[in-house]
Amino acid sequence: MTAFGWKYLITLCCSIGMIVACAPAPLTAENTVELHVVRGDSPSSLIGISDVRPADAQAIFTGKLSPLVQASFWFANNSDRPVVAIATTWVVAKKDGSIRTERFTADSFLITDARPVVEPHRRLLVAPRFWLKEESMGQYAASPNFARTQGANLGRTLEEFAQAGVVRVEIDSVIFADGEVVGSNRTRFDSEITERKAAAETVLAALDKAGPDADARRSALLRIISERIAPSESSVVWQHRFAQQLLHSRNSAGTVDYLRRLPKPPSFHSNTNSSSTQIGLGGGGN
Repeated sequence: MTAFGWKYLITLCCSIGMIVACAPAPLTAENTVELHVVRGDSPSSLIGISDVRPADAQAIFTGKLSPLVQASFWFANNSDRPVVAIATTWVVAKKDGSIRTERFTADSFLITDARPVVEPHRRLLVAPRFWLKEESMGQYAASPNFARTQGANLGRTLEEFAQAGVVRVEIDSVIFADGEVVGSNRTRFDSEITERKAAAETVLAALDKAGPDADARRSALLRIISERIAPSESSVVWQHRFAQQLLHSRNSAGTVDYLRRLPKPPSFHSNTNSSSTQIGLGGGGN
């Protein structure tokens, strides 16, 4: 898993669901194919999805990033409630027959100030590997980090999309600030958020039990990491991640404080009356 975020970017988590790997071929005019993008349904009538026109984000999709505009879309929160979590899945099918499935997520519960992912009646630019709030696009394009985005951070993604024949993008779930979950939620992102908070508390409890001795605290973290895990056990997976973070932190006290201040998620619930809006290949309204 990789997680990254800068001042103007939404911090994303990425997990690879399945990889059928083939060695990438060099990019040439002969092996670059026209990209066919298929988007799934909007999970709710309160969520709009629409195409990104080049003029909408001209400052972002320049140079090396221009091939990604076709696979990107606007996510519009048309409700009066903040959106606090979004989970998406991306399936990239290349012409050599390889398929790569990734899940990208963003939520308000991995940052201590719990700021929304999308405020009410605002839009989010959703692109492969980076999401950007519409109101921050100009600031981000002018920031020093923009050049880095066009470099090594997106090199592999740009190569994959240049060789892709079909890209399937789906919004798996959207969670509002009151805890309502809309969408198919096949990846059970709401459960993962709850289990992640429990994992942080488990790691902190182990440290509290170990006391102030540095060796005892290190041993407690190593015991957590030594436990065998399955990818489906998200609570244990996050215990491992937090323990690793503490072991390698240059400021362990600050990391402990960060874990203690992670916000508690609400009680999640689904509303079976939430309606979906069909989104065709050409996008939809927002």
